[in-house]
Amino acid sequence: MKACYLLTSFILLFSVFTGYGQIDSSRKFEIEKGNLNYPVSKVFEIETYTKAKSVIYETEPSKSIGFVVDSEEKVFACYEGQVVAVQQVEDMYVVIVKFGRYILTYSGLCKPEFGKGYYLKKGEFISYVQRDVDEKFRLSLWLSDFENHIDPDPWFRK
Repeated sequence: MKACYLLTSFILLFSVFTGYGQIDSSRKFEIEKGNLNYPVSKVFEIETYTKAKSVIYETEPSKSIGFVVDSEEKVFACYEGQVVAVQQVEDMYVVIVKFGRYILTYSGLCKPEFGKGYYLKKGEFISYVQRDVDEKFRLSLWLSDFENHIDPDPWFRK
């Protein structure tokens, strides 16, 4: 009985300190590549952006995808994960969701009804798209892992 208890304790500690549980959710997400639904249902225009390499942080260029819609369209989660931040930037909100080693950032939102620590399910309502400074309703998405920015476009179903 003690051996079983010790083995269970070891496995639990191993998974906590090594991030073993993160590997499973990362693999699940990787299997979804090319099959994720867009976060909005009615897309007027899709824009892709590549920002230049940051001199300050020496990071790789960041890639994002923008969904332009014609009104305050509802935004839904593309994938499930833990909300690690909800931040206000000027008069818009940003929601950052972590799953495994991946991070998905939704930007250009009205204030969501949840905060940090909330577990967001795939397809769950997040918020509405907020009108930006160009008077467009634009939702921007960034995808990254712990080391690199990733082009989010190939992850979505066409």
